[in-house]
Amino acid sequence: MHQIVMKPVLLPPIIFILLVTSVLAQRKVVLNQEQAVAFAEKFAAENGYTAQKPIKRKKLFLEDGEKFSDITNIIARRSNSIEPRAVFALTKEVNGQSVWSVWFLFIEQDYEKQRREIDKIWTVFDFGREVRMTPDGRKIWMQRETVEVPAHFYGDCTGEDEKSEPLRKP
Repeated sequence: MHQIVMKPVLLPPIIFILLVTSVLAQRKVVLNQEQAVAFAEKFAAENGYTAQKPIKRKKLFLEDGEKFSDITNIIARRSNSIEPRAVFALTKEVNGQSVWSVWFLFIEQDYEKQRREIDKIWTVFDFGREVRMTPDGRKIWMQRETVEVPAHFYGDCTGEDEKSEPLRKP
């Protein structure tokens, strides 16, 4: 009687690569501040908030209350409303979830500039909009509310529960 000897079978390289890729894809990648800012700046530009035209009208992020049937007015209202570069970014907890919060200043309109010069108004706050995203950047959205950006800083503010690093001035 013949004895059968089994040789160890090696996984073909392609299956091995697929397995490794699958495992790596499941790991959560957390964005650093520079990456979060780049994602937020790209999001703002592609969704028509800056001077750049929106990339794809059909893939436009809609805020609460907005409808695709009104897309032309949405784009007109958003156009050139915020600076293209973020002034502040930090991670914070919102409803028990960690998110990146990236702030942009509103573009000062001509009538605001004139009023500031005539009345010599110096404010404690500038105002802007906030882009939020999950730590891995997979979900990103524009907050509906206006944020108050302290006029005496652009990126050097820290809070007790917030981690931040300085950003460049726009």
